[in-house]
Amino acid sequence: MPDAILKISDIEGDFKESGTSISVNMFSQDVNMDTLEATQVISLSPGWNIIGTYIDATTSNAANYGTFAESSSIVTFLSQLNVNDNLQIAKNYLGSVYLPEFNFNGIGNVINGQAYQVKINTAQIITITGRPIISTSQPFGNGTPIYTSFGMEQFPLVSGWNMITPPLNIGSGFGSSFLGSYDVASYFEHATSDFDSSVEELIIILKDYVGSAYIPAFGYNGIGNFQSGQGYAIKVSQAMTLNFSGDTII
Repeated sequence: MPDAILKISDIEGDFKESGTSISVNMFSQDVNMDTLEATQVISLSPGWNIIGTYIDATTSNAANYGTFAESSSIVTFLSQLNVNDNLQIAKNYLGSVYLPEFNFNGIGNVINGQAYQVKINTAQIITITGRPIISTSQPFGNGTPIYTSFGMEQFPLVSGWNMITPPLNIGSGFGSSFLGSYDVASYFEHATSDFDSSVEELIIILKDYVGSAYIPAFGYNGIGNFQSGQGYAIKVSQAMTLNFSGDTII
């Protein structure tokens, strides 16, 4: 399979060459822990972005709740960007496209945990609501585990390029006020997969939308923390199942 993301990506283009300073504080959220309803706000810059959501498209659709109440389609996810023809194109990690100008959806439905490249004309903020994907096994309220139907404990990666987005990280347990980001290097140092090799040994590179990189072979983390709402291009040396459980994050 060709490296689709290298052929379709513009994430290392003008942003780096022009020296433009771009904020990567691309998220905010509000979570009702009693009902497990979440609101996620994602900020996009003009040009190319890589975005994803910790809102569970499948569960929200089945429960007829929030943004995905009527459909889990990529069209629904990006509908707020389509006002005034702001959205030019969206792509998944395989290079399949959604072209709103031609009403063509080659991507289909949003897949939990996957991120998407999005190109827009002007900066915009979108708000996504629904059931959150949460990366912890700690109980809440009446003691019920707070995994959704797809808790991202098991997230498959193909050999080569993928695009991923982190789940909502609650921290150490119910009542924690930590709803933000967690260190990329620290996560992968403690992450597990379905191979004897460490996850770090299988990762070639991970990049954000401006081209900042995490390269474990050199012990280099130019990304810092995962940011909810932001997507990441990740290249791995072989297919594997990544454990994205909160139990492995310290």
